[in-house]
Amino acid sequence: MDLITAKVKDMYEKYPFPGNKMINVAYGKWIRNDLQRRRLNVSNINILDAGCGSGEKVISLAKVFPDSRIFECDIFEGSIRQAKELARQERNQNVNFECLDLLNLDTERYKDYFDVIISWGVIHHLSDTIMTWII
Repeated sequence: MDLITAKVKDMYEKYPFPGNKMINVAYGKWIRNDLQRRRLNVSNINILDAGCGSGEKVISLAKVFPDSRIFECDIFEGSIRQAKELARQERNQNVNFECLDLLNLDTERYKDYFDVIISWGVIHHLSDTIMTWII
């Protein structure tokens, strides 16, 4: 892990973001509407939220895409714990969480798996903002 990632990780382990636990389904609806405008499938799909934070957007996706599988990853264990708890409280069964570093993602493991990849508020925290993922 490089120095920038380590510093960002340290900060978010102390202060998970967002901390309000307010679920706004408008986020999930915006994603769904965007996919529909592009004439893409919105049913029974695999969605990756790369850098899920403490779970508010995750739950929005889970509610708006109830027949799909939502995969959430974040490098911060504290955020993943909060996101799992929020999913439990909201009784979301279609969400899976994993603590992992996006810069060291095993692309072979996920190759051709996800239909949609979302990353909101993450890239500006990376030491290398140009990533080439082929998954």
